[in-house]
Amino acid sequence: MLPWVREGYESHEGTADVRSVNGEEPPTSTRGRCACGWHGEHTYPVDGDHVPGGARATHDTTGPKRDWDAHMDRVAARAAPLPDDVAALLDELRDRLDTLLDHAPLIALKAADELQGVVASTGPVAALFLTRAAEVLPMSRLAELLGMTEEAAGSRLAHYRQLNR
Repeated sequence: MLPWVREGYESHEGTADVRSVNGEEPPTSTRGRCACGWHGEHTYPVDGDHVPGGARATHDTTGPKRDWDAHMDRVAARAAPLPDDVAALLDELRDRLDTLLDHAPLIALKAADELQGVVASTGPVAALFLTRAAEVLPMSRLAELLGMTEEAAGSRLAHYRQLNR
């Protein structure tokens, strides 16, 4: 089963956590789970036939996915919103680059290279400011505002700090 991912919140990868009584097969219930450590409060029974060896061939993940989606709605609501004009520019840029990929992949690659230059000049400065503000803004809060897990936020800061060294 492929993990669930919401665009812009990739570190909050979700799955259905299949559980069994006393850790033994066959599985009896499932619930939503997220890479951030969240687990759904609701459990859903696992129905159907089991394949040899006690493993499940498939199971319905509709309930766990719905719970994870609600969790992600809460994650997104706590994240710092982009200004409307920046969000609109990014959407327009994505659409334009998608069109270029179909008709002018060389130009799309050139644009991607230009964007890397923007990231290389902006990301390290922002990471430096946020690293200095760590006393005021703990990593857990920074991660929440970025819509990431703490591990992903720490990795992102480290990446940007190293970008221009």
